[in-house]
Amino acid sequence: MSYLLAVSGLTDGTELLLAERHANYPGLPTAMAIRATAPAWPTTLPVDLAQPILRAVISVCNRSGDATPRQSWLGFWCGNRANGTISWQEGHGLSPPRIVIWADLDAFCVWGEHGEGISLSAEFPDVPGIEALDHALQVWAWPYDQAYVACQGVQAEMNMDWDLLNAKGLALAHQLKSLVGERAVVFFEKAPFDATRPREESLLVE
Repeated sequence: MSYLLAVSGLTDGTELLLAERHANYPGLPTAMAIRATAPAWPTTLPVDLAQPILRAVISVCNRSGDATPRQSWLGFWCGNRANGTISWQEGHGLSPPRIVIWADLDAFCVWGEHGEGISLSAEFPDVPGIEALDHALQVWAWPYDQAYVACQGVQAEMNMDWDLLNAKGLALAHQLKSLVGERAVVFFEKAPFDATRPREESLLVE
């Protein structure tokens, strides 16, 4: 997992890409690692504005090279065309990612916005305790896999304490939310073969 920082200049309602580079995302919101003089962005803008507006967008890059926007900031150039500083305004535009917790086969239990299995340790490598939570979630989901295999996929014959499974899973989802805070929207769902009651809609974890 890597992060790509792209900075664009905003002029007349259009965006001109000025710089792209890989970045360490967790530190960006409070310490934007951009220097106004490298490159000297005002000289590259097509219009000589009194206070050029910049947009910085951080994207998550997967192994195939695809980049998904994660968060953006607006910045205001303070200085002349040769030199200056950037005043960044945090938290514009993009919503935090959605993460859903539900048990599935092979102990997969953490899912991204598009239904893909994800690793919390890869998504939030800077968060203390995230590796331990990743492991705890796999331990929690494993009995579901074993119960499914034991009954050869016959839902009515699954030997599973569904209330206990859901209670533990929801507690782990709350633990995840406490660790990542506003950096993710966390939901909990019941397992696909939960036989005690119909599978409900996602439960928002706060």
